[in-house]
Amino acid sequence: MPELDFDTQNYKGEFKIQAIPAGRYKMVIADSQRKNAKSGNGALMVLTLEVVEGDCKGAKVWVNLNLWNTSERAVRIAREELTAIAHAVNIPSPRCTEEMHDIPFFADVEQEQDANSGTIRNRVTAYYSIRRRPQDTAQAPAPGASDIPPYRRSATGQTWGQQPQQPPRPPAPYADGK
Repeated sequence: MPELDFDTQNYKGEFKIQAIPAGRYKMVIADSQRKNAKSGNGALMVLTLEVVEGDCKGAKVWVNLNLWNTSERAVRIAREELTAIAHAVNIPSPRCTEEMHDIPFFADVEQEQDANSGTIRNRVTAYYSIRRRPQDTAQAPAPGASDIPPYRRSATGQTWGQQPQQPPRPPAPYADGK
């Protein structure tokens, strides 16, 4: 057993983990553990996310994934979130959580108030890959692409009900015939 030479009289004992402000943060998965659910309905995968840059560098946010639960809905939600995380770290089919550790990604974090204790805590609402910046997720259409749904276009690219396009006419000659 480790020996301690520690006197509590030198400290106030006011330790409290503070929630970080809502925003988008560059993070990594610093730790992952499987824990039994308090309800007894299965187990959780608890991911410890750590902010890796900015004013909140070193702050931690915890994500609980109900991957092993008697509720099919809870498991489906957890798998959807795990899929988002896996895509954010560019490992689409992880075999274990350690494969996803220490790979940077962006996460949107919000604050929420715990209904029982009243304390403010963080909740991750979205995950983004570093390789593809979050603001780039809404891509512009490819050149020549149409915003008309494919089911409304014919094989020639015309929209149903639209008159075929006529080839452009050559410019009319000038009044002096030139």
